[in-house]
Amino acid sequence: PDVPGLVIAADDRTGALEVAGACADRGAGAVTVQVLALAGPRLGEAACAVVDLAGRHLDPGEAAARAELVESLPAA
Repeated sequence: PDVPGLVIAADDRTGALEVAGACADRGAGAVTVQVLALAGPRLGEAACAVVDLAGRHLDPGEAAARAELVESLPAA
């Protein structure tokens, strides 16, 4: 596939890794974890992708804007 079947946004790294582990435990295969704040994140071709928004300590408006960016991330 060009994009993952499941894309999950987490508000911090701990949550992103916890969700990635749960997906892998349930048979998702390879799970990618991306950090939105780093330059050039891509969703890749894994069955499941988790995006760390690094937004836990941001004001609500900026955190929401980061969440909306997940929909526009490019595939691999």
